[in-house]
Amino acid sequence: MVETHKRVIGKKISASEKRRVREEIERAEKMPLVIDDDSPAYSEEDMIRLMEIARQKNEARKKSLVSLRIDQDSINIAKSFGDGYTALMSRVLYFGLRDPNILEKAL
Repeated sequence: MVETHKRVIGKKISASEKRRVREEIERAEKMPLVIDDDSPAYSEEDMIRLMEIARQKNEARKKSLVSLRIDQDSINIAKSFGDGYTALMSRVLYFGLRDPNILEKAL
């Protein structure tokens, strides 16, 4: 199984696990922010530059709505991963189209 920040793919997170994660986040929010030489404070100009880089990356990641015919077996496998299966299919397609070995098998 593949671990993500939301779930172990294919397995829903239990209520107790959600509670544990929520408590961990709440503890982290209460921790003091420590700025040192390894993590210096960003200037306003740095933040503007970083926000522009993030905007450009988000723009590059925009998705298009398309209509595809996909065999039912592939859809069933994707859906077995639970919520977010369409994003998973998008990533599989992304990597598959860039891998010559996969392309060769598919052609």
